[in-house]
Amino acid sequence: MLSNWGWCPRGGHCSSGHNADASVVWEGSLLVQGTNFQFDKEQWMRANVYGKLINSSLRNV
Repeated sequence: MLSNWGWCPRGGHCSSGHNADASVVWEGSLLVQGTNFQFDKEQWMRANVYGKLINSSLRNV
């Protein structure tokens, strides 16, 4: 997904562009001594137009 951004420093020229946003949900389970643990995580990333990662997160779902 593309997101828009804009930035205008005081007294300077404004610039704007697009970032690429991506997310994936990881699902897993773990069996420990007969007990099953289920976990889900969402990973989110944002990269700029040059492909550089500028923000990311990993959280419980």
